[in-house]
Amino acid sequence: MFTSRADLGASLARKCVVIFTRVGLFGAVALQINSASCRYAGPPQSELDSKLRKRAAFDLSCPEADLALTPLSEPSGVGIVTAEGVSGCGKKASYLLSGGSSPEWILNSDSSDAPAKK
Repeated sequence: MFTSRADLGASLARKCVVIFTRVGLFGAVALQINSASCRYAGPPQSELDSKLRKRAAFDLSCPEADLALTPLSEPSGVGIVTAEGVSGCGKKASYLLSGGSSPEWILNSDSSDAPAKK
């Protein structure tokens, strides 16, 4: 039993995090649209893009400054792009954002699958 609205809010927040972790980012986005009590609490898009640049620089053997990001999906209901293309140094790759409480970019295509146009 909840003794205050704050207790109820805290309970809903905990449930949202548990659901977010179990369902993943795509499911949590759907929950966001359907439930005002569930809010995206992950990192902002700028932080996600910074993590993607670091990951792609390693995968493509290319300096972060030479990489260009291209959104491959529309921003979700919470304003987060969940698929991005990265090109640089004559290579390109696509990445998907994993779900969970600490989202990570997952390589979806190898740069040898689709070389970048010069």
